[in-house]
Amino acid sequence: MMRDVLRGKTWVAAVLALGLLLPVAGCSGAGTSTAGANGAGGAAGTASSTRVTGSGEAGGSTVSTSGAAGAGAAPSDPAPSPTLAPRGPTIDATAKGIAAFGSPTGNITCVLVKGETAAFQSVRCDVFNHSWALPPKPADCQFDWSHGAYLEGGQAALTCAGDALIGADSPGQDGTWWADGVGAQRVSFSGRPDVVALAYGASMKLGTITCTSQTDGMHCTDAKTGGGFDLSRTAYRLR
Repeated sequence: MMRDVLRGKTWVAAVLALGLLLPVAGCSGAGTSTAGANGAGGAAGTASSTRVTGSGEAGGSTVSTSGAAGAGAAPSDPAPSPTLAPRGPTIDATAKGIAAFGSPTGNITCVLVKGETAAFQSVRCDVFNHSWALPPKPADCQFDWSHGAYLEGGQAALTCAGDALIGADSPGQDGTWWADGVGAQRVSFSGRPDVVALAYGASMKLGTITCTSQTDGMHCTDAKTGGGFDLSRTAYRLR
């Protein structure tokens, strides 16, 4: 049987109860990792005003940055191997038990959740626009395959889901309590809610799981097992 983060107690109790998912049932399944070019591509919406360009994760967006500098900036021209942003701040969400954040382009949304025990700490990230080469859809996946990845119990897998995280990273949500702190960016798009983004180089931590936003995508790792995933527009990798 495939491991199922969306039907687990962690996500049903902590995520659905907070209204963070668009309502449709879902399941999640493991997949074979695929290497590819770096980059998460454009935002899942049309951005306005100030434009932030370049980098593999790149896109255009309206950005106002809260807190100290240090999360890094994207290079001006996209490149196959984007320049990584310098290491920025780490926001610790362990005491809050939940954190939601997007990438600066708005193309990736992630939710970190504290489980009943440390073994059930988890993170799921959705990538709204991607061009992955996927393994065959599992027979027991009855929903969309695959728009992201999750990490739970130290193991990473691709998602099979009929819901979406879009909007979970909007200002005013329970998971975006950190929106006015160091490492946060508020990004505006037309046709969708604003996004509280994790600035390039910054990290979000909950228990043993840490996710880092970078110019080449989103990287989430469980320090206890070393398991994790790397997501961008053009590639994914399960570790």
